[in-house]
Amino acid sequence: MAKKTNEEILKEAKSNFNWSLASGIASGVASLAAGVLGYSTAKRYGRMQQRAAETQARLNTIATERNIGYQTRQAADAIGDIKRQGRQVVGSQLAAMAASGSAQALLKSTGVSVGRDVSTIQANLQNSAFEQRRATAIENIGLQYKGQAAYAEARQQANASLIGGFQGLLSAATSVAEKWQKYQD
Repeated sequence: MAKKTNEEILKEAKSNFNWSLASGIASGVASLAAGVLGYSTAKRYGRMQQRAAETQARLNTIATERNIGYQTRQAADAIGDIKRQGRQVVGSQLAAMAASGSAQALLKSTGVSVGRDVSTIQANLQNSAFEQRRATAIENIGLQYKGQAAYAEARQQANASLIGGFQGLLSAATSVAEKWQKYQD
């Protein structure tokens, strides 16, 4: 092997130093880029979770209102059935007691009974609708808090990623500066 001259050794050292500097700078830039990418991704993910919770809350409200509508139609059908049955009973009673004086009191009693049944169905429907809406509202509040918490957590993760990227950049800059200082000496 041929002996290297001082000039060749110096040239090789400068080349190695340049690669070392370039590597340090590239490492710092890559660290910063990863931090920025992590920041962006975490923030988008948090926003997505928040929107998903808000959408679920809207869907819960829609489902509750549809269910209440279905129950309202069922109640209207039941009220119609009760009224029809009441009219049939009244017709039967009128035919059977046409000559009797007690028909008036019996008809009144049947009307009161039908009215009470209708009122009970309507009150039960109103209570059921109120309870369903209340339960949905409570669940929706929980979903909203969950979405807000997910977004807040994602923002913290995003900030941590960004800080990590800057720390990597500063670490690489420190390393490059130390190498430059050694090179100057």
